[in-house]
Amino acid sequence: MDALIGQIDVLMVGYAGSATLQMRNGGTVSTNSLVQSSQRQGSSALVEVDGAHSTLRGQSCFFDRVGVSTIRISNGGLINCKQSAILDAGELSLSGTGSKWLSGNSISIGNGPQQNPASVTVNEGTAKEASDAVFLVESAPGIVCSPVLNIEGWPTRGQSSLKE
Repeated sequence: MDALIGQIDVLMVGYAGSATLQMRNGGTVSTNSLVQSSQRQGSSALVEVDGAHSTLRGQSCFFDRVGVSTIRISNGGLINCKQSAILDAGELSLSGTGSKWLSGNSISIGNGPQQNPASVTVNEGTAKEASDAVFLVESAPGIVCSPVLNIEGWPTRGQSSLKE
């Protein structure tokens, strides 16, 4: 079943409260511009993209500006951020063969508050790809953060790559 959102510019999940967004069994959610989650103090979001052809698309994806988000891409799911992707704090995990987190330009992991550091786990058979750069600890002045990027798996390792 397709759920297509094509005439909006910004999709906000848990902007100032708590929310869950799930794409499953081939479901697709697309925006013309921005996907945002957890943008206000105390907010939280759960975003799940599960199953082959399940997709979340936006020009840019900003996860966790102040609140806490959990992003799960599994079993062939895809998050495609056509320009840039930011995970300031919270957790993003990829699991299951074929699962991908793509960004047309860069992926930034970190820059969130110390109490909610960013953590990305790329498991067996999955991939995280950016065209230009992957940034860890892109801290603003006065902010100390400890982002984590885990690449796991055997016999097929997860992949973190830059596309040329």
